[in-house]
Amino acid sequence: MNVIKYCFCMLVWIACPMYAQNVNENARQVEQDDPYKENFRLRSENGNLQSRLEELNRKVQELNEELEKQKKMLEEEKANVKVRNLKDENRSLGEIIEILKGDTTRLAEQLRQQANDFRERSEADRREKEELQRGLDELRSFRIKWLSQLAEEVDGKWLKKSYSEISVAELQKELTEYKKYAKEDEKVAKACDQLEKLLAECQLYEDGVNVIHAPYDEMQVNRLKSQIQILKEQVDNEFKKKELERLYTQLNNYRVTIEIFQDVIKAVEESIIGQDAHDIAWPLVEVILKRQEDENGYISALRDIPWLSEQFDLYYAALKADCLSKSAVRNKIMSYFQK
Repeated sequence: MNVIKYCFCMLVWIACPMYAQNVNENARQVEQDDPYKENFRLRSENGNLQSRLEELNRKVQELNEELEKQKKMLEEEKANVKVRNLKDENRSLGEIIEILKGDTTRLAEQLRQQANDFRERSEADRREKEELQRGLDELRSFRIKWLSQLAEEVDGKWLKKSYSEISVAELQKELTEYKKYAKEDEKVAKACDQLEKLLAECQLYEDGVNVIHAPYDEMQVNRLKSQIQILKEQVDNEFKKKELERLYTQLNNYRVTIEIFQDVIKAVEESIIGQDAHDIAWPLVEVILKRQEDENGYISALRDIPWLSEQFDLYYAALKADCLSKSAVRNKIMSYFQK
């Protein structure tokens, strides 16, 4: 409608000047021409104007019709563009759908293959597990039978041995194996209890032996001496009882043997008072040491305690090198029990 109004205004704008020009000319001629002629002329011009107005209306009508055609064409073009776009989108979606169908088919095939592979592996694993379980059952049965046999032999293999013949490490290792199956066999359980008791005895005996091989520790000596005294009364095996009696004697004599060692040192030092040459003093030392053994058995007493026996060897070597000097081992022994 805006376009129609615009066209009509243009036509009027074009026609108005022409009409104004004619009116002016006619007005000038009114005064000159006959009124009748003027009236005829005016009617003629009015007819012309009517014809021109009809022509303009016809032009406007044509323009409106053309405009409607253009509008329809534009709308049809827009519709066609939308249709093409929709067709393109539909084609693209169709292609995507086909691709997805292909992917879905491949994925389904892969899943089927994986499922088949899994079933095959599961079946193989099941068979392998059954074989392994049968093997374990057979091994377990054999092992229990073997341990049961060992349980019957535990008395001869372990219980009748002396403490000094038993390795604590090996006994612990075998006891660990017995404990694994103690609940599955009564003989194994009984043997396990026996070995546990034996292990405790061996460890106590070993602790006592370690103490007499180490520098004197009054607290440790007294503790172990008391425990070994109790164990000695409980043991029936004669070999073990004798071992415990000897160990108890060594622990019990440890302190007094150090005092004996101190007496030996004092006797040696008294024998060389006033001597100023090692070569002259050394024979006197040898005489005193021999007398201490012959009359009192002191050297043998020192030899009965392993650590004191080692210290006496060091003391003797120092005397033989220089009997007039006080050695480190001499000072160490003399430092015990000093107030």
